[in-house]
Amino acid sequence: MPSPTDALRQADPTAFLRVQVGDTVLVEDPVLPGETASTWVGLVIHAEGGARGPEHSYFQIADVDTGLVKTLSADAVVAVVQAVGQQQ
Repeated sequence: MPSPTDALRQADPTAFLRVQVGDTVLVEDPVLPGETASTWVGLVIHAEGGARGPEHSYFQIADVDTGLVKTLSADAVVAVVQAVGQQQ
């Protein structure tokens, strides 16, 4: 069954490469086969670099609704909702 975020991923499959600390992002939690994916909006509070290059491999993201902080693989980020430079 297709995920609601599939269209966003197809439109910009490398969105997670441009994520910076302070960005507001759309996240799709990885799930086990047969489970429904959890999609939520979060604020990136920390980015961990990769060993092979400057790209980030993990993010700590705070859920804007619950405040719960999760450490996730960078590819869990579906899209940047609001970049840090665009916030008002």
